[in-house]
Amino acid sequence: KASLDAPSVDPSTCIAVFTFHRGPITSLDWHPTDASMLLAASRDDSVSVWDLSVERDDKAHQLEARHDGLSALPPQLMFMHQGQAQPSEAKWHPLLPSVVF
Repeated sequence: KASLDAPSVDPSTCIAVFTFHRGPITSLDWHPTDASMLLAASRDDSVSVWDLSVERDDKAHQLEARHDGLSALPPQLMFMHQGQAQPSEAKWHPLLPSVVF
């Protein structure tokens, strides 16, 4: 599990906690035009795209019941690019909203 230490944040006021990555988070970047989209790079050799506006609903529970392992994935995880060699930074392109570099 990876964690992002933010000493100025009171943990009791957190609205969400994500423990998906297996290595330290090396970069976080909010989308330039969509406030719910977050990009994370990690030393677990992956870059992930998150949509924090998504919540697990009844349809998701039905899909999880039919497919083994699906419930282990957070519903907010939109995309995972694996196989990077310890990415240190990932950024949204400022002019092309769906491009990450």
